[in-house]
This record gives sequence, structure tokens and C-alpha cells, in this order.
Amino acid sequence: MFLPNLTEEERGFVVALVYRVGMSISHSDDVDTAHDDRLEVKALEKTLKNLAASGRIPHMTRLICQAVLDNHKHWEEWEQHTLTVLSDCDKALAILRTRRKKQELMDYKRLLLTVANAVAGAYDEYHEVPEKRGFLSFLIPKSQNKDTFLNISVSEDAAITNLKQALR
Repeated sequence: MFLPNLTEEERGFVVALVYRVGMSISHSDDVDTAHDDRLEVKALEKTLKNLAASGRIPHMTRLICQAVLDNHKHWEEWEQHTLTVLSDCDKALAILRTRRKKQELMDYKRLLLTVANAVAGAYDEYHEVPEKRGFLSFLIPKSQNKDTFLNISVSEDAAITNLKQALR
């Protein structure tokens, strides 16, 4: 069992928030089509799979990503709770702050931001050809320069900024 010093409810909350953050970014954009939603969910799932399989990231992060994937049956339910993501970040951080090491708290914050950026970058709201990026390049923070990353909408960028503020 991972995160052994958390209750089952707390563990579930921390895991679900990862998916909910991704979906909150997806719902934040100005484009509301089934096509972009599918691409964003695919990007979220691919990001989680890559992170879960990566030997280059912290063990706890890999386990959390795998737990999100293992709970695929709950994704639809979790998606219904995206409006409270920012306040729920406070709750999740409070849980981890009291029961986990400081580095694990930082790793969790990075995970949430990685997921948010991956989802935001999944669909080109500006209908431009996105820059080619290498395997696992989603781990590299994205520039705020819209000329380089045209696939992040203004509203997604604002949602990511709000998320960063909530994670401080």
C-alpha cells in the first residue's frame, strides 16, 4: 500500500485530485467540442501512463499515477467535481503536509502542474501546427510564450496560473 500513513479516504482524495485537476483544465478552455475533449483526456491518460512507467521520477509520484489509472472506473464521477479543484488543492496539501516528507509534497505539486500542462497542450485552440516535442518532453515546463506553445488557450493559461497560486 502506498501512502500508508493516510486513511483510505485521504488516499483516494489525493489520487482523485490528479485526474480532477486535468479535467478542470480541459473544462476551462474556450473550445467546447467532443474532439478537443477526447484529445485532452487522451493526453491526460498518456501523461499518467508515461509517468507511472518512468524510472526518472519519484516513486510516490509513479504510484499515484498508477492509482489514478487503476481507478479508471471512477473517472466519470471524479469529472463531476472539477469546480472545487482549487480549494481541494488546499485540502490535499494540508493532508500531505502533516503526514508526508516535504519533498513528497513538492513532488505532488509538480505532478499536478505536469498534468495541467499536458492537458492544456493537447489541443490546438489556435489551429496552428504545434511545435514537435520529444518523448517525455511533457516533463519540461512549458513556456508562457504563445508563439511557441500556441495550443494553450488564454483561459487554460489562466486556469494554470490559478492552480499555481493554489499550490503555493
